[in-house]
Amino acid sequence: MPGGFGDYGELITTESRYAVKERHDLFQILPPAAYHSILEVGCANGANLVFFARELGIRLENVLGIDICAEEQGVSSINILHSSLEDYLKSEIQCFDIILLSDVLEHIYNPWKVLSEIKSRLSPAGVLLISVPNIENIRYLELVASGRFYYTETGLMDETHIRFFSMETIANALADNGYQLVKAGFRPDLGLEGLRGRVANQLDTEVAVALQIADGVSVTVNKANINRKFGQQILVAASAL
Repeated sequence: MPGGFGDYGELITTESRYAVKERHDLFQILPPAAYHSILEVGCANGANLVFFARELGIRLENVLGIDICAEEQGVSSINILHSSLEDYLKSEIQCFDIILLSDVLEHIYNPWKVLSEIKSRLSPAGVLLISVPNIENIRYLELVASGRFYYTETGLMDETHIRFFSMETIANALADNGYQLVKAGFRPDLGLEGLRGRVANQLDTEVAVALQIADGVSVTVNKANINRKFGQQILVAASAL
């Protein structure tokens, strides 16, 4: 039942309910460079850290994972710290060439403060990689417009999502905290690929397509905004100014 989770910031020891994924999409927007260390926040069992380290040729002793949930089946070859991000930032000053915030900021009460403070943990040429759910996705828009805005255990309406971002607002949050965008994009919403294909075909001959998402409410899609309306997640690579 939605709402049946612990207090904010509570450390727990269990198997994470979130599937561990090798984030090939984030890896693809990483600028080519020589990287020697990685910090991943919300690393779960560490499988994605191992993937990044392997692809970049980084020694496993130079990678660190942080997760508020202590996995019972973590990857034993890497260092995983059982901590909230906020507590980690209060106590540690180590710098990293890559910092991964994959599906993290939406779970944090004050992501703007986190962005400001974690910047000091980036090495001079370091890169911050971020993914967050895309609030402009037409699934979100339909839920709000129809009034059926119910939280679920996982997915777009995850009950632990307490902050929401569009491409514009995440870009502004980064700019306000002293970052510059290096690259940005969207992870496709596979459940919308059929509709997206039909809309894209229409846009070959039409300037815009109006999609009705609720009674009396429609969304205008054009070639300039089609990724924003059909992207499931926002992907961002940023560096400190």
